[in-house]
Amino acid sequence: MQQDTFNQVYFQFISDIQRDAFEITKEYQPEGITQLEYSILEYLYFFKGKYFSDLCKDLYMSTSQGRRVVKNLTERHYLESVKDDIDGRKKVYHITRKGKAKLDACYFQVMKGVHDKYESLGEEALKNLMECMNYITKTMYKQL
Repeated sequence: MQQDTFNQVYFQFISDIQRDAFEITKEYQPEGITQLEYSILEYLYFFKGKYFSDLCKDLYMSTSQGRRVVKNLTERHYLESVKDDIDGRKKVYHITRKGKAKLDACYFQVMKGVHDKYESLGEEALKNLMECMNYITKTMYKQL
């Protein structure tokens, strides 16, 4: 019974976090980048050298949507692709220096959004929230 309750709360929490992240990161038009473009740049910054299929699968994009966004980012020199050593038909995507600079510029907007959203929380609430997030992060990375 306790495990079922935990599962419900956990999945609701993850869903809420994803929704919250979406709301915070959706305002990138002033920087000339969409939320999905930002997500791809951030993903490739942390997980270097990914196939197009990995981008689509991990970021929940359709193939056509992914092609359009990746083409856009590549044309603006935020991404680069190289042929895979093992299978020359596949391309491996990397973030460029220009893409990293754009990501850094957008990051400050994200942090401002996070600050604005959570500035009303007290010190104790922030401390408890950080402890929970750290615990979840450690648990998730142990299982990888």
